[in-house]
Amino acid sequence: MIEYLAIPYSDPDPEVMAYRAEVSDLIYAELTKEERIIYPPISCNHIVGIKYGLPKDWSFWEKFDLEFVGASGRLIVITLPGWGSSVGVAAEIKKAKEMGIEVEYLDPTPYLARLDAHYMKRAYLDGTIKKPPESLPLRKERGKSKKSKRRQK
Repeated sequence: MIEYLAIPYSDPDPEVMAYRAEVSDLIYAELTKEERIIYPPISCNHIVGIKYGLPKDWSFWEKFDLEFVGASGRLIVITLPGWGSSVGVAAEIKKAKEMGIEVEYLDPTPYLARLDAHYMKRAYLDGTIKKPPESLPLRKERGKSKKSKRRQK
């Protein structure tokens, strides 16, 4: 059975979108290791969209995504923050329910603990994200560390 992986994606901040795509990639990989047959639209289209200038908005992807939902036997909704207000996720849930397709809500918390600095460092170095996360072991700029010390006094 094909399972469609729904996750919130669109955001004005490209760093948020990159993070959401990484969460999709990780969960897709883990579910695939369980020999589940997963279609992850964000994992399939995020990098291709960046490389080849595909639109990032729901109005473009709606017809594609809803066709894939309709061809699936289960919809897996990753309950990452933003899922409840995502227009795309809401439409995917509505389509699944209208067609009698099972909807599974997946808490991403156990997976999020496994996102490590390797991804974040790669994303920072290749320009996907503009600033390194706090936990990233990169050398701080001199000016920033001095300011931080002054503020602590």
